[in-house]
Amino acid sequence: MTKEAGGALEGGGGERRGPRCGASGRRTLRWSIIGAMAAVAALANPVAAQQDPQDEGPLDAIPIESPQPEPFVDCRGTAAVGGSARTDELINDCEVLLAARDTLDPEGRLNWSTGVHMGHWTGIRLAGSPTRVDRIHLPFRQLSGEIPAGLGELTAPTYIKLNYNDLTGPIPPELGNLTELRQLILNNNQLTGSIPSELGNLTELTHLQLDRNDLSGLIPPELGNLAKVRELWLGYNNLTGCIPLVLYEAYRFDRERSLFPSMPACAPEACKDTDAVGESDVDVRLRADCDVLLDAKPQLDPGDELNWSTKLAVEDWDGVGIVETDHGRRVGTLDLSSRGLTGRIPVELSHLSALTELDLSQNRLTGSIPGALGYLSDLQVLDLHGNLLRMTIPVRLGRLANLTVLNLSNNGLRNDIPPHLGNLGMLIELDLSDNLLSGEIPAALGNLARLERLALDDNRLTGEIPRELGDLAALEMTDVEDDRLAGEIPTELGRLAEVLLGGNDFSGCIPRDLLDNTRNDLDTLRLRACRDR
Repeated sequence: MTKEAGGALEGGGGERRGPRCGASGRRTLRWSIIGAMAAVAALANPVAAQQDPQDEGPLDAIPIESPQPEPFVDCRGTAAVGGSARTDELINDCEVLLAARDTLDPEGRLNWSTGVHMGHWTGIRLAGSPTRVDRIHLPFRQLSGEIPAGLGELTAPTYIKLNYNDLTGPIPPELGNLTELRQLILNNNQLTGSIPSELGNLTELTHLQLDRNDLSGLIPPELGNLAKVRELWLGYNNLTGCIPLVLYEAYRFDRERSLFPSMPACAPEACKDTDAVGESDVDVRLRADCDVLLDAKPQLDPGDELNWSTKLAVEDWDGVGIVETDHGRRVGTLDLSSRGLTGRIPVELSHLSALTELDLSQNRLTGSIPGALGYLSDLQVLDLHGNLLRMTIPVRLGRLANLTVLNLSNNGLRNDIPPHLGNLGMLIELDLSDNLLSGEIPAALGNLARLERLALDDNRLTGEIPRELGDLAALEMTDVEDDRLAGEIPTELGRLAEVLLGGNDFSGCIPRDLLDNTRNDLDTLRLRACRDR
């Protein structure tokens, strides 16, 4: 928890606000200059030089337009860093923040002062060994200044959150020096200028949120270096150009919240002015889709089974279907079932933002299912059955709100069924059979109100059947045969049209409603019928 001194008055301690000189040499030089200036002033006016600064009189007559800040605030020996936690790193961070305070907060809302211990400074959390500033947490603070470049001199912060303020000016490239930073949250301000390419140095970053500002210019491809980023939000700015492909390839990418959905990918321009799309500029997005497919082909089809080539119109390519959209012609369907493909599913396919059907079934594709496919927001059919896919079912597939068919059967998928699949409210068919899935059947699947076919058979599923499945009134077939399920059979399943339960280890009795349906496979259960209650 961030320790804050809400409403605390600015403490004393004799500290004055002003810019900080980071190096001791610069400090000595500047103090020497100030000392020399003071000496000259004393020679010119010895009476004023001897005046007590607390007295009024001659000093009031000196025409000073604004207070002259001291060039450096020395935190050493002050209450801000006092006690056993005092370290050189903490002293450095104290001086950096005090130098930055007026730039960040010209209205003086923060209680940062040498007279208040840093552990009680508003929005500051200390941690680590040696002790240093670990977090700056200042959302909703009505800060109206700029982001100080001096923050780049902090020792090793892991978290900076300045969102929902009125900050203006550019994002300082010096923030790229904070290589321990894991979250940089600057959304909902009035920041201007371009996104600094130096942010690509923040290789530990997991969250970068710059959305809802007035940023402009191109998206720097250096952001693709941020391999650990889980959330990248850049939307609702004035960014131009295209989305660097490396951003799609390097990490999970939320296109709707991060960037404008209409912003095209910076695909290689292999298709421009070729027979694939012609010379017209009308089909700019079709040209981008063409580039995406050619870029994906080496991974998808190492055996060169497909006829994709710039010498052939895209609409004549194997398995490619073109659709008309509000933005012109696009690749709308990709049906490559039973094509003898032996490669992997390329993450580049997630760039085909108009895709409604992706069928790669009955091939020999290996590797994993790219989680980035979860960004195909228009996708209605995803059929990958009958391949050699491994690893887990990506959680991101639960974002495919328009999906009606999800068939991942006959692969080697492992681990749990993601409960996020329960978010697929339009789903009609879910087939995960013949894999190596384990764990329990998620009760969240009971949210799939439109589901008509559920196949989870021939896996390693354990636990009991969720009662929630009995609430799926549209369900016509439920198959959980040959798993490792146990416990009692829920009476709610009696509402369903067809339930296949054989090859498990159920106990108790068989609900009467299930016995009355001759389509159910109950002979192998070796359980008695439940008595009427």
